[in-house]
Amino acid sequence: MIRRAVALALLCCLALGCAPFDTLLSPPKLRVPEVVTVENRSGPMILLRINATDVKKVQCGDEATFGAAVDGLPPLPWNVDVVRLSDDHVLGSVSVTQLPIWIVVTGNDVLSGNNVPSGPAGATC
Repeated sequence: MIRRAVALALLCCLALGCAPFDTLLSPPKLRVPEVVTVENRSGPMILLRINATDVKKVQCGDEATFGAAVDGLPPLPWNVDVVRLSDDHVLGSVSVTQLPIWIVVTGNDVLSGNNVPSGPAGATC
């Protein structure tokens, strides 16, 4: 009796076009925007320079995002320089060959990677 009920339920699902059980149980895939995210956690005022072109300023405690489709930038690859605005000193350079990517500035250190950064905020601004 139970086998008939299960078979009938599966048949109804197939006839009505229901999604397979494994599709129903799998988590939805999140779409991450194809951008560079720069987070200035505790660094000096910085300037982001892409392929020798000044793009954005980011003050301590702020974050900025940019991407080719949104900001009219050239196609990848990019060389992103993180420049201390007060003296034009390059704190770090990041070669960007794929998106998304995150760049975090803490003090005078520049970290980058393909995963959302975590950890302490660093010194206060």
